[in-house]
Amino acid sequence: MPKQEFLPKDEGLMDTAHSFALPDVFSVQDQTGGVAIVLHDGARKPRRIMITLSTHAISFVLRGQKRLADGAQTTVLTAGAMMLYTQGAQLVVEDSPDYRSLMLFFSNDVLADFLNTQNITPTGDADGQRHRAFAQSALLGDMGQAMAELAGKHGAMSPQMRRLWCHQALRGLYDTHGDVGFSTLRSHQPVDGDTRISQVLEAHWQEGLNVDELAFLAAMSPSTFKRRVQALYGMSPKAWLDTRRMGYAWHLLAVSGRKPSEVAHLLGYANGSSFAQAFRRQFGVAPRDAAGSAVKPPADATETPEVLRV
Repeated sequence: MPKQEFLPKDEGLMDTAHSFALPDVFSVQDQTGGVAIVLHDGARKPRRIMITLSTHAISFVLRGQKRLADGAQTTVLTAGAMMLYTQGAQLVVEDSPDYRSLMLFFSNDVLADFLNTQNITPTGDADGQRHRAFAQSALLGDMGQAMAELAGKHGAMSPQMRRLWCHQALRGLYDTHGDVGFSTLRSHQPVDGDTRISQVLEAHWQEGLNVDELAFLAAMSPSTFKRRVQALYGMSPKAWLDTRRMGYAWHLLAVSGRKPSEVAHLLGYANGSSFAQAFRRQFGVAPRDAAGSAVKPPADATETPEVLRV
């Protein structure tokens, strides 16, 4: 099944190639005590941005939809979900215009203090994940709503109150889901650069991410990412993406009977004309000429390295 593309863009909400650090992007000035609480509205920022977490965080999704991608997966969050982020996580995130969440940012010292006072020793397997989604229990849902109302009505909270809310949220997470979340926070096994490149390309080739965003998810500069993809696969990132997408596009048109406009949308192209140009550049024919055709495309036009086939 094809992966769902990123959310359609609205006029006036532009993407940005700049990477933002959270919670800095929210202009949080008071982080005394190692905890910051932010009521976040999706309409107040560019639709799609690259972020790096400078602290751990818990996000309670109150309404709308958030799509986030890291090196190996794409996750969709809707109201009633919560997300646990580890410090250092790098993500490409995209919010619906009506998205709203309550975010708790907390330091390693706060996490260590909580685990010590609660006598919790995480033993679960973190699976190398830098973020993990959970369903909100009734308790956690009520807690998120209460914090959101408090933050919305009274704004700044005392350091003691923020730390208390953070400890209660962490306790609720532990009581509901066990120590898997805390294993995620305490343990992360890095992967080598070539493996991460392969994970990023395989996970996101259908989602319309640009090369700068893919490089960010691979934790590399764009120039390093391009050089390593060229060395690994013998082609540029753009060529790899075009080859992979166009081979799949031919299959959808000729075998599955999809319309060119549908295929363009599925593969993350901004419009049908850009898809048609890329398709003609790859195969020498227009998408409509491949639709319903039993003729296979030239082998050298759809071939990708063996390791990349699905």
